[in-house]
Amino acid sequence: MRVPMRLIGLVLVVVSLAAAQTPEWRKVGSSSVELMLASPATGPVERVWYSADGSLLFARTLSGKVFETADFQTWFAAANVAETNTLIPATPARLPEPGARVVSTASNPLKMYSLGRQLLRSDDGGHSWINLTAYKSESVVGPGQHSLAISPADPDQLAVANDYGVWRSMDGGLSWAGLNRSLPNLAVRRILSTPSGTAGARIQADGLGVLELPPGGSVWAPAPAAELLNEAVLRQRYSAVVRADITVSGSSGDVVYAGSFDGRIWVSFDGGQTFPAPPWQAGGPVERIFVDAAEPRVALAALGGEKGPHVLRTTNSGNFWDPLDSNLPDGPAHGVTAERAAGAVYVATEKGVFIGYVDLENATR
Repeated sequence: MRVPMRLIGLVLVVVSLAAAQTPEWRKVGSSSVELMLASPATGPVERVWYSADGSLLFARTLSGKVFETADFQTWFAAANVAETNTLIPATPARLPEPGARVVSTASNPLKMYSLGRQLLRSDDGGHSWINLTAYKSESVVGPGQHSLAISPADPDQLAVANDYGVWRSMDGGLSWAGLNRSLPNLAVRRILSTPSGTAGARIQADGLGVLELPPGGSVWAPAPAAELLNEAVLRQRYSAVVRADITVSGSSGDVVYAGSFDGRIWVSFDGGQTFPAPPWQAGGPVERIFVDAAEPRVALAALGGEKGPHVLRTTNSGNFWDPLDSNLPDGPAHGVTAERAAGAVYVATEKGVFIGYVDLENATR
């Protein structure tokens, strides 16, 4: 079938326009949170271990991803790394904490470590214990110790994985420092607001609640409680209207956008009573939809799934959506919001929060 030249030209114009408006993304803040511990924290880490010569430290996060560091500051993704364990289960004379897990080294079975709310050490088989992480009954590295690693190069060099990240001691546990600033382990699920006046950007993170990035800062901090809208009733209502499993919705006035797990996006112009137009097939699961409060024709969608696109934009009420991924790290996007006048778009991913600038005023088609 012969394709009209006019149609080819229109396609080329749309593709060129989308390419020209693709933003450059940069990360917003670090992956760590200030929780008044020894150092900034991050999300849960299940396991830590050293390489055979002690030059590398590995960490496996709660999501199952493995990272490594050689300078004990910067982390990189690691693949096909065998987990080693130089510590063995031990039976102490007494447990220092109910439910604690006790391990020892094969070379000195009397030297034991207890992993519980705190990290403790015994040099006499568990008859007496020294608390290595307590300060005024609180843990300086946070509670929930999951794993301990002892460097083969230096027995005083300890690493601990717990509910708040990875922590390291160079003096046998007398002092601790966190290794969490660059560990991409902050599970951001929603962007609540963008910077305004003296308030910074706010996000919702798994296990940490509402966090705020102070203007000019790089480390997140707990924010005063913010109201999180319960969309369960609306999702159920829209699912009945479109006869599909709606996972998320966004609205402004009578304009309602609804997205499904299988990647479809519907638009309603009567408050969700009807969704007349056929849905746009977005691709991955729709995890969040942003709708501009003043201009509901402008909307953004964050898509899950491992393959892109992960961020879509429409400026004509959903008639056409174009991808904004550009140099955004590949991986699921869980949240998105924007400032239309400034063209600033914020995206929450498993690798952190990113900001990019793009035209949100002009139609894409």
